[in-house]
Amino acid sequence: MIDIENIESFYIDKKARERLNKYLESSAMSQRKLAEKTCGDVSIAMVNQILSGRASVVSKSKLLIICDVLGINPEELFVNSIRQYT
Repeated sequence: MIDIENIESFYIDKKARERLNKYLESSAMSQRKLAEKTCGDVSIAMVNQILSGRASVVSKSKLLIICDVLGINPEELFVNSIRQYT
């Protein structure tokens, strides 16, 4: 489990971006519809930049809103991006 309480922003790497695109596709929602469902908190331009890789750093608040709209836990995006150290 990832403790995101003290994280201000996330680096969206290729794997996380691919997962996000996959979740959006499986939701049958367009980028525009996703942006609309954020009630203005995330613009269509920002959604497009995140999903295309032009925005690689995303604020925690925006990412949590996107994940909420898609009905996913943010941890699901980073499952293959985080290395666990013991």
